[in-house]
Amino acid sequence: MDKKIIAFIQSRMGSSRLPGKALLPIMGVPLILRVVERVECVNGLDDIVVLISNDRADDILAERLEQEGKKYFRGDLENVQKRFYDAMLVYQPDVIMRVTGDNPLIEPILMQRMVEVWQREKVDYVACAECILGVGAELFTKEAFHRAIVLSSTAYCKEHVTPAFYQNEAQFSIMRVGVEEYLADRTISLTVDNEDHYQRIVALYERFYRDGYISNKSVVAFLRQEMRTQHDDNMIEKLM
Repeated sequence: MDKKIIAFIQSRMGSSRLPGKALLPIMGVPLILRVVERVECVNGLDDIVVLISNDRADDILAERLEQEGKKYFRGDLENVQKRFYDAMLVYQPDVIMRVTGDNPLIEPILMQRMVEVWQREKVDYVACAECILGVGAELFTKEAFHRAIVLSSTAYCKEHVTPAFYQNEAQFSIMRVGVEEYLADRTISLTVDNEDHYQRIVALYERFYRDGYISNKSVVAFLRQEMRTQHDDNMIEKLM
């Protein structure tokens, strides 16, 4: 029997560094819906659910998701691990793909590869090898998640959901999928954590978004060239 794989996308409006970022527009579409758009490119997922909090600040987010016909679940504000667990009890996945809702350039190629690796290997936990911040995801079985919860004793673990897996690797079967060279550049970040990050993502979408998709290969090539140009300019300034 095929196992049910569901993507849970965690999101909320109450970011301290960029309040309300889930609904900030990227070419007229809320950031969270850009994330959903990317996840919808992945074959083999049985469902996609946005996990938001019960905080009143997320009421407007729930309303927008409902208007757009996107599934959502409301749970604990601070204990995001519990939010995942409670959503798991409702939607009953065999396997969970964890996606963070501030990554509107998350990479479908990597998510697809993770699904295929799990379907072949049936390990406890699948992650990406070292890659650009903001393009990767995680995938784990419900049984492994139960064990990870028992090992999660700190507030950090509960906020970030999955540290127990990589802090206790000997207790889980873990695989990390390889990434393309252009996705392995740790000098680049494509997550949205503050206003500057948001403005950069908007600019990248405006430059590269075509036919309903934006290619990270084009984005990374552009950013690398931008960094080279900046480095050259700095060197010239030092010589003058």
